[in-house]
Amino acid sequence: MDPSELRAMLSHYESRDPRFREAGWSVPDDATVSNGSVSRDSLLRIYRRRKR
Repeated sequence: MDPSELRAMLSHYESRDPRFREAGWSVPDDATVSNGSVSRDSLLRIYRRRKR
């Protein structure tokens, strides 16, 4: 997710929710959102553990 998208989402929530606004949430200008790849085996192992 692009930081500008995240800022837009937070602005949207801020305009609709006074408690969100009072909390003082903000996204730094240099914020980054990253994700990596996960192997199928790892996902299956996680799923099985959570299912128990």
